[in-house]
Amino acid sequence: MIDAKTGFARGRHADGSWDSPFDPAKPSKYITEGLPYQYTFFVPQDLPGLIDLVGGREAFIAKLDTLFAKGYYDHGNEPSHHIAYLYDNAGAAWKTQLHVREVMEKQYADTPRAWQETTTPARCRPGSSSALSASIR
Repeated sequence: MIDAKTGFARGRHADGSWDSPFDPAKPSKYITEGLPYQYTFFVPQDLPGLIDLVGGREAFIAKLDTLFAKGYYDHGNEPSHHIAYLYDNAGAAWKTQLHVREVMEKQYADTPRAWQETTTPARCRPGSSSALSASIR
């Protein structure tokens, strides 16, 4: 659930109150293998709605920029694989190109044992990572 006040995915209790304390850049008990910052962008069913909810295209792009600039992007976790592509939905395709190229150069190698040679935790998931690498090359 996205908390409209904070603009991030946030746990909500049965009584309607939000989980507190809250920091989108820190692990939360209601998210496995990720941060609220990352899971905020896991709304593939309604990207236009998410863009509106966080304040429009420019605010959405700024939120994505912060995710990458502060090192919150985690390519080693599958729910993050699509995040670089979200810039396209907000009208900043060049930023998708920039970040996808960066991911390819830092997270993938073009060798038979590439999944063991890269620096990402994704190397322990060679099937999904290899499939993604093939799709973006």
